[in-house]
Amino acid sequence: MSDRRARLPENERRDAGFTLIEIMIALVVLSIVAAFALPSYQQSLRTAKRADAYIALANVKDAQEIDYNNQAAPRSYTKKLTDLGLSATSNDGLYDLTVTACDDGTLSDCFEVRATAREDGSQWGDTDCRWLSLDSRGRRDSGPDSEACWRE
Repeated sequence: MSDRRARLPENERRDAGFTLIEIMIALVVLSIVAAFALPSYQQSLRTAKRADAYIALANVKDAQEIDYNNQAAPRSYTKKLTDLGLSATSNDGLYDLTVTACDDGTLSDCFEVRATAREDGSQWGDTDCRWLSLDSRGRRDSGPDSEACWRE
């Protein structure tokens, strides 16, 4: 093949393949596109993985209501998720779950369940919605930006 190439006229030899400059330009363009696309893709993944917290919060709320309604007076919600047959982590292990009394009440009146992203998990990078909470009255909160976290 090198003999054939040597016999080709000068203008045909240049068109036989890609030059190093052309390959480098293509790599630069690809790098620029990747630099813009990757952060957006990662944020989309974090947003999708919030579903793990939503599901865990709903499961705790449902279990608390069932347990509360099955009790004789005086009734009270529980702080112990194990009493409800639940784990202290979400199904996918991305969030830790805690139960407390609402700010304006006691466990006999109201509970709040909070899902906090685990520091060793992928959701810790979700700085807008590091924690989400739901209480027995249906109030939703999150931190630090509650509007971005509970979009439907």
